[in-house]
Amino acid sequence: MLQGMTIKSRLILIIGFLSLLSVGIGGMGLYGLYQSNAKLETVFEDRTVVLADLSRMLDSLQQIRMHAVMAANLQSIEAARQRAAMVVNEDAKVNELWRKFSVTYLTPEEKILAKNFVEQWKRYQTSRNQTLNQAINGNFEASMENATRDARVRFQEVHDTMFQLVELQERIAAQEYAQAQADFSKILMGTIVLIVIGILLAGMVGFVLIRGVSRSINQAVSVAEGIASGKLDQRIEVTGGDEISVLLQAMRKIVEVLNDFAKAQQQMKKQHDAGTTSYRIAADQFPGSYCDIAKATNELVGAHLAVKTRLMDVITHYAQGDLSVDMDRLPGEEAKVTEAMNKVKASLQAINGEIKFLVDGAVAGDFSRRGNADKYQYEFNKIVVGLNQLIGVFEAAMKDLNQILCALAEGDLTQKITNEYQGMLAQMKDDSNITVTQLADVIGRIKEAADLIGTASKEIAEGNVDLSQRTEEQAANLEETAASMEELTSTVKQNADN
Repeated sequence: MLQGMTIKSRLILIIGFLSLLSVGIGGMGLYGLYQSNAKLETVFEDRTVVLADLSRMLDSLQQIRMHAVMAANLQSIEAARQRAAMVVNEDAKVNELWRKFSVTYLTPEEKILAKNFVEQWKRYQTSRNQTLNQAINGNFEASMENATRDARVRFQEVHDTMFQLVELQERIAAQEYAQAQADFSKILMGTIVLIVIGILLAGMVGFVLIRGVSRSINQAVSVAEGIASGKLDQRIEVTGGDEISVLLQAMRKIVEVLNDFAKAQQQMKKQHDAGTTSYRIAADQFPGSYCDIAKATNELVGAHLAVKTRLMDVITHYAQGDLSVDMDRLPGEEAKVTEAMNKVKASLQAINGEIKFLVDGAVAGDFSRRGNADKYQYEFNKIVVGLNQLIGVFEAAMKDLNQILCALAEGDLTQKITNEYQGMLAQMKDDSNITVTQLADVIGRIKEAADLIGTASKEIAEGNVDLSQRTEEQAANLEETAASMEELTSTVKQNADN
């Protein structure tokens, strides 16, 4: 019968059967749960709650008994009135709890005990009230007599009946729980039987269905696996007219479209490898979602090219020393590109800052500055270490040169540069040492000349002294000669006058 049906009809048949079976099993399970819940609810409301209420009634009865006895025993009218008020409150509690018990489901045995309790409770209340009234009136002896005899007997009857009700609740609760467990076991067994029968029937029908379509399914699976593994050159034969044949025809069309799509992608790769990065897949030649995939592929390629172009632009700016440009913030995993470029910029800014810090110090004559080489790695580390070494060498050279100049300023021509240098610094060292040597030689010569000049000056000074003495002597002689001449002139004049 199943061989003449389509796969759709077969699936509808088996799904309908399984659905009916599931509904039957589910209905039985729900019925069982409902029954179990109802019985458990009865156990809780009519037994557990009632048992708690009866226990509270027992406690209230004990309180009532105690207040009545204390009213007689304390021998105080005021205390008796207070105890009587307490008894009234406890009576109200007992009456309320008994009302709640009365509206629950009662078994015949419970009804008998409940009837006995009502009668006994009334008799006890009458005897107890007599005890309280006697105590309030001051007749404590009669009150105590009634409390220890008649009221005591009446209370014991009430107490025993209440205990019987409590014990009955416990026994009935156990019986109802056992019955609920037995019903649940029956329902569980019936459900298991239905499940087993359903599984066997479903297995039989499924086996027949699977055997009927397995060959066509295997062929379709083979074709699908070929497509999944990229075998787009396989030949798909379609001979039947059922759903599997329709599926195979659709798969053949899929293979044709995928082949065309693969060729278009290969052509785009070829064009891009040749440098024609503007080439894109002609998306309009593909139907439906394949067109969307082609468009998405074109957009993806364009987006990647845009990122690469922007990346190259930013790198070019960095290579030219322009660090004011930032890489665009890219989403998702492409954000790693932005992070990498930000790190590059940060590293370049940091190393540039280190270099500027050292250069500014050198320009200002401060050769004590050093770059923090531990912050960098690889070539940047070597750059900072090299700059530190360069500035260190210049600092040492400047210190040596300053030492010589300070010594020269103080007249010390014995200082020389002894540290080893290279290149122009070595030339500066040699020139400085030669300058000091030559300057010492020149100073030495000047000193010798000064000594000679001093000797000559001394001799000239001594000659000047001797010349001065001779000049003085000659002046004296001239004075004497002048006097003689003046005397001669006077004589001549006198002679002329005569």
